[in-house]
Amino acid sequence: MADKTAIFESTQALFCAIADYVGKGKIDSVFDLKKFKTYREFKLKNKFDKIISLAAQRQINTPGVTLKDMENLLTSENSWYESSVLIAKTIIKEITTIDTDFKNIQAPNWSDVFYTRGDAEIMGKIGELFKIANENTKQKVTRSISFSNINKWSPADMYFASKDAKKVIANELTEAKNRKTSYTFTELNDTIATLIEKGDLLPLSLKKTTTSVILDKVNFDRSAEDKKIKSFVFVKTSDWKPYAINKPQTRDLQIFFVPGSKDVIKFRHDPSTPAFKGEFISPKNPEARGGSLGDGPLADIFGVFDKNFGNSFKTNFKAADKDFRERVKKLGPKPNDKKLKAEYDEQRAQLSALYVTNKIFPPIIKWLNADKKRATAFVKTTFQYVTSRSTSSSRFVIAKGG
Repeated sequence: MADKTAIFESTQALFCAIADYVGKGKIDSVFDLKKFKTYREFKLKNKFDKIISLAAQRQINTPGVTLKDMENLLTSENSWYESSVLIAKTIIKEITTIDTDFKNIQAPNWSDVFYTRGDAEIMGKIGELFKIANENTKQKVTRSISFSNINKWSPADMYFASKDAKKVIANELTEAKNRKTSYTFTELNDTIATLIEKGDLLPLSLKKTTTSVILDKVNFDRSAEDKKIKSFVFVKTSDWKPYAINKPQTRDLQIFFVPGSKDVIKFRHDPSTPAFKGEFISPKNPEARGGSLGDGPLADIFGVFDKNFGNSFKTNFKAADKDFRERVKKLGPKPNDKKLKAEYDEQRAQLSALYVTNKIFPPIIKWLNADKKRATAFVKTTFQYVTSRSTSSSRFVIAKGG
């Protein structure tokens, strides 16, 4: 069975297809959470049995996720139903603010757009195009870094795509394969942008929400993105102190970079994975992170501004990670007993703090404070990478809590 995230993304594709059928004119009365508090009520009172089945069969493409999977999620956790309704409703009402050529979706009855998640024709082929362009980025000697995964180029969880989009993307992939060593993000991003402007393609990143929804257009206006990032400055780090068992401290390090704001880039070590993570956190949208990166990309970004420190961070983290894993092994297998499991998790978290973050955070803090101008450039680059706003990143739309 697919994981919950995959099912939610597929469920959102389903509700967008239903909203397409309903149309903008009736969307408020049909997608009404006060009137239809649960998925069962939504389906029964709107007499949507046939429409939902048709949408699942003809209008969406979500390999590995069945309608039964979606309905199990929608009925077992009502918040997923609420989020699906709120996002689909907002999209159908406001999609022309993305581009007026999407207006056909607002008309009643199904448009010629299909809603895909994890499919071969759209997401699969776009993934192949990304790999070719990204591989060529690795070969170039620049101050930029290649993407560690497709989400740093575009974190789209699903796509709206017309038949024309399928043809264009297929042709683009054929062309890219014919000149594999020279195909770049410039060509790929131009293709995606043109399809969006024609109303044929919409890359959509989903953030679960149970409140209002806003559609955030990312990388549509490079000058606006640059203006926003230009205002960032390294302000300070959080008051992190080395962890001690008899004097516990917070295990994450936060970097403040927006004067007067609580937006931060947070570094932490997750002892359960285990993995190092850098994340953008904004109190304005506590229901979802704004993106993340691992130790490899972070070392590369450090290396853009200070090659020696980038290499040092990579070496130090590798040693700390190895030490941590060996110490966790000595704890033995994770217990099944609830109380013993909690004790095990606490011990593992302590090992993470003592032998990973205690080792790697002090050099980072020292490096940031040694050169505020360099730290500001580092913060800007890290934010762009984490939030998929690098100059090589694609256009996409985030549907998130307002």
